[in-house]
Amino acid sequence: MVAIIIGLLGVCAGFFTVHSVAVGLLNRKLAGGHGKANALYSLLYYAGGWIGITGAGFAFQIAGWGGVIAFVLCFLVVPLYTGYVEKKSD
Repeated sequence: MVAIIIGLLGVCAGFFTVHSVAVGLLNRKLAGGHGKANALYSLLYYAGGWIGITGAGFAFQIAGWGGVIAFVLCFLVVPLYTGYVEKKSD
């Protein structure tokens, strides 16, 4: 039980750290339109959460936990590819 609590605390800390850094980097990269960029970030954040939880639910119904793992791994391709393209363009 202690390991589960420590794991959840680690995930939460990482989650909030990543999103704080992402918004900061977004605002630093833009010359203007910070409000619009933050609104778009929030929209995509919540849309991604909805897609993630709904898709994981369907994956679980269809294929059990293996389907959830496969779904999450596929879902991670988008930010990894985006990061790769962003790094390559710098």
